[in-house]
Amino acid sequence: MRVLRLATRGSPLALEQARRIRARLTAVHAGLVTELVVVESGGDLRPGTAIQALGGAGVFVAEIEQAVLDRRADVAVHSLKDLPSSAPPEGLVLAATPERLDVRDALVGRTLERLGPGAVVATGAVRRRAQLAWLRPDLCFAELRGTIATRLGRVPPGGAVVVAVAALERLGLIARAAEILPMSVMVPQVGQGAIGLRCREDDTATIEILAAIDDVLVGRAIAAERAFLARLGGGCDAPVGAHATCESATGPVVVEGVLASEDGHALVRAELTGDDPVAVGTALAEHLFENEGGRFLGLPFGTARAPGRGRRPLSGWRVVVTRPARQSPPLVAAFAAEGAEVVELATILVEDPSDGGGALRAAAGRLGSFDWVVFTSANAVERLFAEIPAPGEIGAVRVAAIGSGTAQALRRRGVEAELVPRRFVGEAVVAGFPPATPGGRVLLPRAAVARDVVPEGLRRLGWEVEVVEAYRTVTATPPPAALAAAAAADAVVFTSSSTVVGYRRLVEPGDVPPVVVSIGPVTSATLRDSGLAVTVEAAVHSAGGVVDALVSWAAAHPGPAARGRAPS
Repeated sequence: MRVLRLATRGSPLALEQARRIRARLTAVHAGLVTELVVVESGGDLRPGTAIQALGGAGVFVAEIEQAVLDRRADVAVHSLKDLPSSAPPEGLVLAATPERLDVRDALVGRTLERLGPGAVVATGAVRRRAQLAWLRPDLCFAELRGTIATRLGRVPPGGAVVVAVAALERLGLIARAAEILPMSVMVPQVGQGAIGLRCREDDTATIEILAAIDDVLVGRAIAAERAFLARLGGGCDAPVGAHATCESATGPVVVEGVLASEDGHALVRAELTGDDPVAVGTALAEHLFENEGGRFLGLPFGTARAPGRGRRPLSGWRVVVTRPARQSPPLVAAFAAEGAEVVELATILVEDPSDGGGALRAAAGRLGSFDWVVFTSANAVERLFAEIPAPGEIGAVRVAAIGSGTAQALRRRGVEAELVPRRFVGEAVVAGFPPATPGGRVLLPRAAVARDVVPEGLRRLGWEVEVVEAYRTVTATPPPAALAAAAAADAVVFTSSSTVVGYRRLVEPGDVPPVVVSIGPVTSATLRDSGLAVTVEAAVHSAGGVVDALVSWAAAHPGPAARGRAPS
């Protein structure tokens, strides 16, 4: 009688996964004899070394698959998240994806809410660090690898470690989870929670045996996620996550994906649906990269970069970014990725409301009395959430957001906006708003000085609108060196009307760069009212749209050297 040999790593989790596969096989193949072949991987030999230093993707699989190719084993049992997104080694095939448990991540130690500023979160995954840093930039991170038991034994004082929920479930340790992170906070690694079985492609008998335990729905979801990762050229060591679901063997597949900068300063995410798993996964990767600003994150994804982009389009350009210092890093990084020398000239500061925040605190305390909250900026999100007694209270209130940055600020706090108009202006949110319900109330936290388009428009729809001052913007005092560098720049970028007002108070008319870039029509109107001509306005009213606008304009016009300033 033939013995089916299952190759596996020797860690407790890997052995438990192999035993689960053995149990599935013997349940459907009466009399089948199986044997576990334990193989030590390169990643296991150096448990104290970061995955990236070991070469990234594939450090846990190569030796196991070589055992199958050498015929020392018949099946390689893998955590699918460990598999590189590239095709299997020649001679092997992914024959089955028999099981997938909870795909989410968990914190062991303290919950996210109980982690104080400066608390240490230990994880060896760039993806986890980037998403947590995006949500909580006040956290610190420590490298941590090893078995699940090793990691659970190294919870930092006052901190947490991040582990996969599926790993805790398989080892009977789910009670150790302090918090299971929702998908809105942490998109999982491609393939997380799933087991994949590879065997020799010419071993038809084994392929037939494994087919009996294959889960078609898991396979379709995994195919979409792996296509997403493959299109980006990333591996298990990249700041990338994806999760796909489907309900039938032929129906639509829904894929959610996230790309982040390694430091977590910038993050983009989107969702796409399609019938072909590989096609929808690939399309989502391209959409995030080309349309959502993914190409500005500085990620080394060779296959995802637009073809033919040798010399970067803004090389030789000096670009002034006028955003407040806390909000400028993603935009600065985006322009730098296109080759620009960036001058950070924060023209405004965001300060407390004139009443010290009393009205905002009062509104936050009775949040449940409102049907909707409309956020017009990320600053408003930050200020209101700082005053909410219990963040979960907003769950019962419907939320609208103007702008992708505002929507992302909400998402970082676990809230998905129900209404985000395609045009990032007040008129668009009014146009998309539902008619008022009897006694319907809307809370509008916003800057001290703002247009009245939103409150007036909502009142015309029958809503009772309470406008609350959430913050003020005041003119900043940049250092003289920054002002001098800005005066010698080639372009200046404005992302709000308040940055225009602050800039005009700081800069003489003769020191304005020749190219003026505006994020959208409202900012453009403020620029014109201030006596500044708008050179180019972003078609998409977002930070990524601003970068795209200048890149497109630069491609069709003379560069700095041609206009008389030598590149610095």
